[in-house]
Amino acid sequence: MGPISVKKKIKIVTVLLIVAVVCLLITLLGIYWPKGWQKLEEIPRYQGILDASVTQVILVERGEQSVTFTDQDLLQQWEEGLSQLEVKQLPERQGDAEYLQAMESPGARTAYVYLGEKEYNFLIGGEVLLTQYGYYSFRPSEGLPYEETFDAAVQRHGLDDP
Repeated sequence: MGPISVKKKIKIVTVLLIVAVVCLLITLLGIYWPKGWQKLEEIPRYQGILDASVTQVILVERGEQSVTFTDQDLLQQWEEGLSQLEVKQLPERQGDAEYLQAMESPGARTAYVYLGEKEYNFLIGGEVLLTQYGYYSFRPSEGLPYEETFDAAVQRHGLDDP
């Protein structure tokens, strides 16, 4: 068997380059392609969020009325809500625009949730959620029990002093 011809070498190199480019594209798409709906805990920055119990929640309506509670039954609702919450990360610019629009609408609210010693902020406007780690779209039907726990806590404890 003789040496490989120049044409054959070019074909082999071309095929290897095409395979390498395809592999690179698949890798980049896997990293940068927007992910679908994920449980909150599946997001790297939130892994382990549910390892600690919810110890306190502060809910704020439009930056004006607030209520703080440590009632075990209400905290349990937040633990369940966080465990079921499905989110989809929004690109920062899209998140900025959607979040600013949502925060100007009636019903914008904030939840400060304490899990062990850590505090997590959830600024909620419509179906947009801003956290310390970015903007997310979320499924309200499966998510945070804001209204139920706000109303129950106000009935039990009244509103916090301004």
